[in-house]
Amino acid sequence: MAEQQMQSAKTNGMAIAAFVLSLVGLGVLGVIFGFVALNQIKKENQGGKGLAIAGIVIGFISIALLIVWLIFVWWAVDTATDIIQSPYYSNELINSLENLDNIQLNF
Repeated sequence: MAEQQMQSAKTNGMAIAAFVLSLVGLGVLGVIFGFVALNQIKKENQGGKGLAIAGIVIGFISIALLIVWLIFVWWAVDTATDIIQSPYYSNELINSLENLDNIQLNF
């Protein structure tokens, strides 16, 4: 009897939205929708618990990957800025520009 109730239960729309939002990279919204869906599923005896949980998990993973990516970008920009501002790089750049003045174009 319990299996028939689970099969006939309508899938929660918020659970579907949580899963889709997490898949397309909107992890924060996926997590929020997932928790709202779990609450609705419990109260209204709906289906879609797996989708809601998957949306939450994928959402948290995408948030973690975003944080790692932002840290990497920050590090890369900071390193590039340090290299560009270093005296050695500045002297090399000036020498390269002076060499451009000495190049003669032959057509």
